[in-house]
Amino acid sequence: MHKEILSINQLALLRLVKEFSNSFYLVWGTAMSLYIWHRKSIDFDLFSNKPINHNRIISTIKKFWYSVTKTLVKNEDELTVIIDGVKFTFLYFPFDIKWNTNILPWIKSLELLDIAALKAYAIWSRSKWKDYVDMYLITKDYYSISEISDRARLIFGWSFNEKIFREQLCYFDDIDYTEEVDYINDKIEPILIKNRLSEIAVL
Repeated sequence: MHKEILSINQLALLRLVKEFSNSFYLVWGTAMSLYIWHRKSIDFDLFSNKPINHNRIISTIKKFWYSVTKTLVKNEDELTVIIDGVKFTFLYFPFDIKWNTNILPWIKSLELLDIAALKAYAIWSRSKWKDYVDMYLITKDYYSISEISDRARLIFGWSFNEKIFREQLCYFDDIDYTEEVDYINDKIEPILIKNRLSEIAVL
């Protein structure tokens, strides 16, 4: 696994992520980057298959002498906060999924195909450029669109629509570019990403 994708602040906060590993698992872009080393991470997304307890989370943060400098989202299913300049999202994820893979010592995550399936689910419900970059690299070097769609359907059931997912892969009008992609290696030109995704979306 490639810890080089983490910022200095994130590395300092790994012990806090480890503390939550009994009830939360690491997902989204950070988990994917730890597998395939393609872009720098900017946050920690932690999912749980049990309803989240805001007070317990805050208590754990304080136990390690950290403090929440800003709360971005606080509702029944999600708590998103800033800790020492790093965004942490704690999210209740009610779908049945195995999260027994140690992506780093004592930090649990999913298999790479499961992470790709979560990305597929996200990409047709939101339009962030970093998700398109991730999907480009995953489909280029690891899994086909069909394999990812099959796993997404297994996880999400009727909530996942492969047709809409494929359509979204080649629809670029409403993409959110606000989160800049910081590549580990050479930058991939957007036109290459768009062309490839448009091609494989119809296969």
